[in-house]
Amino acid sequence: MKTHDAIIAGSRAAEYRQYPRRTLPLRTAIVFKNLPILGCRTRDISFSGAFIETPAAGPPLHARLRLIIDYEGSTQSLVLNARVVKSTDDGVAVQFQDVNSSTYGALYDLLFCWVPEVVE
Repeated sequence: MKTHDAIIAGSRAAEYRQYPRRTLPLRTAIVFKNLPILGCRTRDISFSGAFIETPAAGPPLHARLRLIIDYEGSTQSLVLNARVVKSTDDGVAVQFQDVNSSTYGALYDLLFCWVPEVVE
């Protein structure tokens, strides 16, 4: 089902999202031009993309990257190819590329089945 999020202030039109996003702060490494950018964290994630908070200026607009997302309870990291579609002072919005059925299944599990452990 297609959803409309919020109306962006100013002269921008309503922001359109094909898939709903889940707020998840997951430890993420960005690999750009074969160099890792560590200390990153997802702010939110969906089937089609994510916003990744970066400790410094992130990769430029349209850059192709590899994301390595770690989450507790998983035996291996989720590795995704992505393209930067928006760059801000605190991170980058990316669109996933080349998603196959295995990756789609892992995203489904992360978005709809995975529950973070509560630390007391």
